[in-house]
Amino acid sequence: MNKADKLTVVAELTETFKSNNFVYLADTTGLSANDTNKLRRMLFERGVSMRMVKNTLLRIAMEESGKDFGALKDALKGTTCVMTAEAQKAPAESIKDFRGATQSVVLKGAWIDNAVFLG
Repeated sequence: MNKADKLTVVAELTETFKSNNFVYLADTTGLSANDTNKLRRMLFERGVSMRMVKNTLLRIAMEESGKDFGALKDALKGTTCVMTAEAQKAPAESIKDFRGATQSVVLKGAWIDNAVFLG
């Protein structure tokens, strides 16, 4: 990924953070390609947007958004995907429902209306 692509990703993430009051971070390490597709399909059906992001770019976007993500930045280790939705509980419920089939998706943390919750 070149520098221009990185700047584009940071700008998109920053805008996502500015326009959403609910941001969930999850770890999908260990999911097979088939399970990842199932998760993405389920999230799409529930109105949840999921994006895999490099932790460094995610940290920069958090800082540039002007919001205080506090200790949520400490959860930026390993594989991280960002989930957002208009419905506050949709990402958390989706992770819970998907975990019924596999234990490979772990909620790292969430930022909900200025409050930080760690997985």
